[in-house]
Amino acid sequence: MTERLSAALTEIADETPGVRLPDDLWEQGRRRRRTRWWQRLAAALAALLTALFVLPGLGAPQFADTGVRLPSSVAEPYLWQRTVDGAPDRPVLIWFPTQHSLNFETAQVYVGRDGSYRIDYMFSGEDPGSLSPDGRYFLGPALTDLTSGRQVALPTPHSVLWSWSDDSRHAVAVIDHDEGVIAYNAANEQINDPERPAEIVVADVPSGKVRSIGLVDAEFRSVAALSPDGTRVALVEGRYDKPQTLTVRDTATGAVLRAFTITAAQRLGGPAAWTPDGSRILLAAAERCDWLRMCDQPWHLQYADPATGRITDEPARGRSGDPTVVGWRDGRPVAALSGTRCVLTSLDPTGEHALPVAIPVRYGCPEIPRALLAEAEFGGPPVSPSFWAAQWWFYPLLAGAAAIGLLVIRRIARRISRRAVRRRSTPGEPPVTDA
Repeated sequence: MTERLSAALTEIADETPGVRLPDDLWEQGRRRRRTRWWQRLAAALAALLTALFVLPGLGAPQFADTGVRLPSSVAEPYLWQRTVDGAPDRPVLIWFPTQHSLNFETAQVYVGRDGSYRIDYMFSGEDPGSLSPDGRYFLGPALTDLTSGRQVALPTPHSVLWSWSDDSRHAVAVIDHDEGVIAYNAANEQINDPERPAEIVVADVPSGKVRSIGLVDAEFRSVAALSPDGTRVALVEGRYDKPQTLTVRDTATGAVLRAFTITAAQRLGGPAAWTPDGSRILLAAAERCDWLRMCDQPWHLQYADPATGRITDEPARGRSGDPTVVGWRDGRPVAALSGTRCVLTSLDPTGEHALPVAIPVRYGCPEIPRALLAEAEFGGPPVSPSFWAAQWWFYPLLAGAAAIGLLVIRRIARRISRRAVRRRSTPGEPPVTDA
């Protein structure tokens, strides 16, 4: 550079005003970095929430509408599992009760054919209800369409026992109006009747319309069984401390078509007690003591013929467990045997054959739609709930926890960075070493 050029540049520099730096320049930079960090955090949380609402349908095994295979096992739901108002878009594959719920009470778990889990919380003392043979409806205090979540309230007490026709278009219930205690109003007048007879009602599905076909003297725990075509209902009438009768009634008029006198050692087999052709009704006959004593005893099946009024015994003897006939498969009844755990068993003429499905039920028996019990294959893949199929409050809770975690990590990182800056700015100090 020549002396002349150097002098010119020096003159220009002297005439140029100095750069004015604000006093809080460093603080402005820190604020800008914090703003950018918060923007990145908000974008990350928005992406997380978007993913959480997309992922619930992922990760669950898929089942086709045809050729359904029942799972070899099902797992318990998560505490935050989505409720039944977000119902699966296909009929239910299996239903089972659980106490793995937020309110520590028994809840109902619906597993859809798409592998999705839904949970329904119950009121204390509420009867769970019954699943339709096609797996589409659940009938209890309300009629619920499990493919859409639509509910129709029923004008009935909560203690009901439902049984279905094979086409899932009709259901029958025995409604117990006995509250167990005598109630009085403010004027000390009795307002209920503990001895009031039970009522037989027939529900039309899917409209939910209920009509009464008569009153019966029956314990509310007795089981009603609707014939496959829905035209007849079998019911044990009479209180436990009185003589009992197995009656067959017309569901259109309530008229008694046949009556069988039974003992305390005989009871109706279950909600699917009618044979598939509707010609006979299954009874469970205790061999050691009557069913009222709740003793661990052997039993066998009996067949009641409504046409002739005869009751005949099966050849097998000494069956074990507490049976409830819930369906038919290959011409043989399928019973849920309750005890230390519930087992679904095909009752062969010479013995029993447990069906290969494992369900973690400790507070009741599972229910598989009757149509699937009859036709579906067993041995399908195990089914587990999706972690992300949660109730709405779970997503912001998880996002908040993630934000707090990121803030903690950022604060720790800033402290480490400040310590490193201090060490570099004081080179004369000896390095810090561990003792």
